[in-house]
Amino acid sequence: MGWQEIKNAFLVFTGWQGLAILGLTLLMALIGNWKWKEILRGENVKISFRELFKPYLAGFAVMFLAPILLLGGEFFRGYVLKKNNSIPWSKGMASVFIDRILEWTANLVVIFFGVLFFLLIIGLPSMKLL
Repeated sequence: MGWQEIKNAFLVFTGWQGLAILGLTLLMALIGNWKWKEILRGENVKISFRELFKPYLAGFAVMFLAPILLLGGEFFRGYVLKKNNSIPWSKGMASVFIDRILEWTANLVVIFFGVLFFLLIIGLPSMKLL
């Protein structure tokens, strides 16, 4: 894949489509950060939304830019919480893993209903396979 293919992929979107994608991505990050803040609040950890957003985005970047590092973004988020906010490692990492479990649970629910919807639209396969 060369630079021309990357350029062509971006040219497919109009300005409004690009803004919509950017807006939805930002909304996803804000909701994810809010979810993580609530998890930490449940562990009696007080941290501002803004202060928590920094390790959230940094962990997100590590996860996407270095996907070979299995759970690298999660460990990075826990490390930054401990280093910058003096949050105990155990509480920080527990909150990160609870956040990921909740995220994957939601993903599995969406996948389940997507497959169900798909099967209802195309019809269920016949029981006679032979």
